[in-house]
Amino acid sequence: MSNVCLAKLRKQPDSTWALLQKRLISKPEPFEKLFPAPVWNLIHSKSNALSTNAGYVSTSLITTTALLAGTVKTVAEQEKGLLLSAEIYDILYKLLKSDEENATGDVQVLCQMFSGEEASYRYATERVREIRSNTPFCILGATQAPFAARLVTILDQGHGLLDQFLITFPKCLRPTPQETEQAVEALTQSPLSSFDDFFLEIARLHASHASYTLSSEAHRILNTLNEEFIADVNEAITEGRIPPKTKKIDIILRVAASLHIFNHVTTQLLQQTQPTMPSEEIEKSTLLHAIEYVGWAESQKEIFVEFLNDQRQGILGGVANSEFAAAIRGLEERGFGKVCSVQIPRVTNPVIVFVKEDPDKVQWPKDICCQTDYRARFHQAVNKSITIGIK
Repeated sequence: MSNVCLAKLRKQPDSTWALLQKRLISKPEPFEKLFPAPVWNLIHSKSNALSTNAGYVSTSLITTTALLAGTVKTVAEQEKGLLLSAEIYDILYKLLKSDEENATGDVQVLCQMFSGEEASYRYATERVREIRSNTPFCILGATQAPFAARLVTILDQGHGLLDQFLITFPKCLRPTPQETEQAVEALTQSPLSSFDDFFLEIARLHASHASYTLSSEAHRILNTLNEEFIADVNEAITEGRIPPKTKKIDIILRVAASLHIFNHVTTQLLQQTQPTMPSEEIEKSTLLHAIEYVGWAESQKEIFVEFLNDQRQGILGGVANSEFAAAIRGLEERGFGKVCSVQIPRVTNPVIVFVKEDPDKVQWPKDICCQTDYRARFHQAVNKSITIGIK
């Protein structure tokens, strides 16, 4: 089944991915709210200096902080680590395809590791390889939308692995050359021009075991969120609907811990003081920022998966169709016409059309098009394929 879906995805024109990208970035990004003002200014300047986007850098910093804080002790004990290619598609796609075609068990192991469960590999000619419970584990990478679509298609096979991934589509707008030059100049005046010092401090502070908990206020908020999610699942089950599939609570906790560490250490470095160990308690404000960030990322993933499901059902140009549907609903709400469903002979599914209102009956705004153009289009001859019966 996935091979058929992948074949359809490969046939999509660039315009489809451009429209999808437009839809994915339509919601305001939460990044600036996640960090104190001095920290955000540093991230923004560093991003511009690298001629990249602050959304990409912010996401990478959040994930890398969580990985560093969790793996320093493990790497120190084992004296080895794993570096994954920056192009995540190359490795992860091959791993998932191998599991699908050869039943290697890699997907099951990944699910167990993401959930903090112990896992084991068994080979006929080698000893059993055991992975301890709560082993720090992270997959971080970037790729383009067409390749991300192929990855998500293979991930979305009902085994729950897709739910473990936080997938984001930051607004990929590059800074101008002038903005890049200004950022480089600003960094020369900053006490922290590189994130190398930050990463070294994270390693130093977490060389021994460290754990974090939620404050009482933050714990109450998380409990409420969890209760709402459980209620949604129970309601869906009783009504015969597909229950929501998400690991949002687990991901929120990981993001909250990462923000807690990153903001504490970076703030102290900007103040030119030796960073101290962050407080064991994660405050309510940090948890709320994590909830907002994860909610934004989950909404993007829902849009992306919905588009892929359209392709799976054979609906080509799904993004264009959804954009058209949203546009005509907006026009109908403003009184410019009516959305109608028309049954065309020898066509299985009804066709959605927008019937324009008489231009003389519309109170005309100036933000759509001029009334003269609208009137000309309104009085154009009807296409010959639209019969009297359809009218």
